[in-house]
Amino acid sequence: MTPNTLIETQEQSIIQAVKQAQLTEGQYLAQHPKSQYLGSEINAFLLSLEALGNLTSTVRNPIAYSQKTGIYHNLDLSPMMGTAINLGGLDLRLFLRRWKHIIAHQQNDCYSFQFFDTYGNAIEKVYLTQPEQIPAWQQLCQQFTQSTTPEWETQPENPATPLNTLTPETIAAYQQEWQTLQNVHHFRVVLSQFGIDRLQGLQYAPQNDAMRLPIAALEAIITQCAQRKITLLTFVNNNGIVQIQTGKVHHITRQDNGLHMQDQQEEQFTCHIQDQSISQFWFVRRPGSNGIVHSFEAYNDQRELVLQLFGRQADAESEPADWQQLVQDILTQFQAA
Repeated sequence: MTPNTLIETQEQSIIQAVKQAQLTEGQYLAQHPKSQYLGSEINAFLLSLEALGNLTSTVRNPIAYSQKTGIYHNLDLSPMMGTAINLGGLDLRLFLRRWKHIIAHQQNDCYSFQFFDTYGNAIEKVYLTQPEQIPAWQQLCQQFTQSTTPEWETQPENPATPLNTLTPETIAAYQQEWQTLQNVHHFRVVLSQFGIDRLQGLQYAPQNDAMRLPIAALEAIITQCAQRKITLLTFVNNNGIVQIQTGKVHHITRQDNGLHMQDQQEEQFTCHIQDQSISQFWFVRRPGSNGIVHSFEAYNDQRELVLQLFGRQADAESEPADWQQLVQDILTQFQAA
């Protein structure tokens, strides 16, 4: 069993135990005999990780799982947000206001630091890649160890929020805002301005700028990227982090009701997507600071964004022609489906 497979196996084992115990992952690990609570000094702790060298970071949501090995450097942190911008490496966007607790865990030769929100939901897990890193792991445990245990809050019920229906006049105003976007990251601000969620934002988009596609389009996109050797940006997120992979797709398979990109050897990256659990899949065309940005977005049945695919970084000079051609081919194949 490879180290990366060992990580996945251990994580799945813990997830199953968590379900049986009816706890969150954080609650379960905090009382595990192989765990140690390291407190909540998130920013100081994250800044300590670069010295360890290559680490394997895992991020998951109910649909997608991203595993990437790289160095935790180029960190830019504030109390609320953070970034680790490393194109092709460990490339992260951190919503630090949600990061509350750190737990060190060691089991079956897996040494990790795991980060949780205030309810015990996992945000990110960071694993050692070499035995030589164990002394540094132990040193960080000693430096940040706490005599107390984490205080978890009870996850509130999430009743479905009534959706805000826009009037024809408001739709026109919204579409004007869409068409004058200068930065794709400003899209969240526009949604908040009109009081709508992200899926509504696509449904109210200008004609041809957002189109719902069959779920099967996702597999076609990834497969075509592999066959045409197109660089693909894969975004996997949860409520506290976005992990971004930039690179070629080398090995794409389907098994166990999901798609699997297993490119550890070439890209130090693995991604599993339970595409049959995706509720909606969309093509999106938005203005950006350096031209039009074409992307694809997947949502779960809670209307939550779980996966995005891009052909370039949002701030790149221009979108590659091979990605633009792939987008056109996918739309031709699936738009009428």
